[in-house]
Amino acid sequence: MITARHCGTNVDWRTPVGDRFVGRTEGGNAALDATVMTGADYSPAIYVGTWDSSLARTVVGAGNPAQNSWVFPSGSFSGAWVVQVRQVNQYANVEGQLTGPGFFTEDSSRRGVVGNGDSGGPVAQGATTTTVTARGIIDAIDLRAEAPCLGRTDSGRRCAWRAFHVNIAQVLSGLGLTIQTG
Repeated sequence: MITARHCGTNVDWRTPVGDRFVGRTEGGNAALDATVMTGADYSPAIYVGTWDSSLARTVVGAGNPAQNSWVFPSGSFSGAWVVQVRQVNQYANVEGQLTGPGFFTEDSSRRGVVGNGDSGGPVAQGATTTTVTARGIIDAIDLRAEAPCLGRTDSGRRCAWRAFHVNIAQVLSGLGLTIQTG
């Protein structure tokens, strides 16, 4: 499984209530702000719906998104929201590290659809009502576009209607991976 490197390297991850081992992160790739999580059996699926949903769609492929296409970041705290790809082939400063290439998305209603706790989550595009194509991973929010959070509204959590995501093709290549499909 892939996640954001800035969330922690060489650490064990558990479900939010701590009852289930999710995996252990590796060292990862700082320029892509991505790392691999290992140690469990992962299915080729991406969660869709609200932050507490167990509804998933099968991954059938991967590729970087096109300018102005519609995708959905699926954050563990925000859930999945459809947003538009506004800029491609971009880089962002993430915690002092120039990160990318990737793309910026925007929510047309300017809602806080991506926020703290969502990093490393998948960005996908619906292929059918049961399948998706992986497009990237959630990496950072643009605090100049801050808005009240959708999904979990934990105290101190910050969200935005504009976010940066790292391209899936570069993440896979940079980590020496291939996408698992179902």
